[in-house]
Amino acid sequence: MKISDFRIHDTEKLDRILVKLCEMIIDGKKKNPNYYGMVAACVLDPQDEEVCAVNYFNGETGNRVHAERAAIDKYTMQFGDVPTGSIIITTLSPCSEEMAEREGSSCTDLIESAGVHKVYCGYIDPTQDESEAYHDKTFHVKQTRNEKLIAMCKTFADTFLEDDSAESSAVFEALIKQVNEEEMIHKFTQWAAKVLKLKTIPEVELSMNTEEAQQGHHTGRHTQGENKVWVYAKNRNLVDILRTLFHELVHVRQGELNMIKPNSSYPGSPIERQADEMAGKFIKIFGADHPEIFQ
Repeated sequence: MKISDFRIHDTEKLDRILVKLCEMIIDGKKKNPNYYGMVAACVLDPQDEEVCAVNYFNGETGNRVHAERAAIDKYTMQFGDVPTGSIIITTLSPCSEEMAEREGSSCTDLIESAGVHKVYCGYIDPTQDESEAYHDKTFHVKQTRNEKLIAMCKTFADTFLEDDSAESSAVFEALIKQVNEEEMIHKFTQWAAKVLKLKTIPEVELSMNTEEAQQGHHTGRHTQGENKVWVYAKNRNLVDILRTLFHELVHVRQGELNMIKPNSSYPGSPIERQADEMAGKFIKIFGADHPEIFQ
């Protein structure tokens, strides 16, 4: 083995795969929370073939198939043995201790037997330093430097690593709610842009900045000439966030039609009344097909 066998490159690409793995975990918990687990992994070979999988429950044996094993098994079925130079990407560093409920050997032993020398993960289990097998491993583990990815992967892991699993599960449920809302906001933005015939779809910034909302006396803002809409989202129901978003998108369209003049935007002004009326009308139309926005 050479030192180069352990070097991990192109972390931006690996982070994109980590994002995909996090999305797979969330999708799995939505579809079948008892079947899919809280860890996902991917085999990336030197030819850029990537095979991903999520930890799952094997109903025949009553054991859990860990994500690394699921990904390696899936890769082997598609392409054969994992080739030299491949890397494992996983949301949580590989297990090394004995586990009665785990299918097969530890993920550390599995990775070593597959001849893989590089593992890139979203979060390193802080308890694994205590394991002799993990200390003697023959692969290099590197954690992402992306703080958001670390926080998300830690949230997944804490649901079974932390003693207070109830609190960790509540954090995860809040994360799921946030992801669902972000997906709905994206869908609503695309729909509203089509309804309003926008020439360009602005970036939507969801803000938790209470100070800005209070000082500006607003929950939404669009500045002419900027391709961005600011919406205050803290402690607000989804339907209220969407109503504000549509109001601001109306202003975007008014700007495209040159309807907004200097000092024309003030409470009760014609352009504000139009934005209010259209937001109230179209949020009901969208809500008829998406009643889940009324929380």
